[in-house]
Amino acid sequence: RGQRGHAQRRRVAGRVLDASGAPLADATVTWLDPAEDIQRNTSQPYGLLRARTDTSGGFELNDVPAGETRLAVESPETPRHVDGPFQLQRNERLERVIQLSAGSRLHGVVVDASSVPGESGKLELLTLDRNRADPREIEIGQDGRFEFTRLPAGRFELCGWLRRGNVTLLIGVVTGTFSSLFIA
Repeated sequence: RGQRGHAQRRRVAGRVLDASGAPLADATVTWLDPAEDIQRNTSQPYGLLRARTDTSGGFELNDVPAGETRLAVESPETPRHVDGPFQLQRNERLERVIQLSAGSRLHGVVVDASSVPGESGKLELLTLDRNRADPREIEIGQDGRFEFTRLPAGRFELCGWLRRGNVTLLIGVVTGTFSSLFIA
């Protein structure tokens, strides 16, 4: 193969905006191989092409393979977002504007069969949708309260355990969409 000139490079560039439309600095934009799922281990992404957004939310990925393209955008302030799929033609220079959502909030109170909150415990939120984020685990408060924030739309399982005195109770799996799980 000969060297490609700058004009022939396939490039995806653009801006990442938060839910209010303001530029989002320091977000990571990763090209995702269409043959692979979104990575479960965010420290070792499948995508080999990555960029960090600048103060104006700008990013640029060069030498992106032609064909179906997806970009994963990750930031501590927002849930993981996948832009695409979209087609990138040979030698195309494509501009994207990616606006992220603030995410949803899942909260509630964990109680036993007698409607009494536990003294402590843990909950784990697992996604049922392909191409979604890692499981998330939180401690249940002394009053049985819990809260997950910055969640993407999707289907989830919620499971865990609850402790009251010397008794540990397993929390059965609750499955559903956000509309059927305490969404605010």
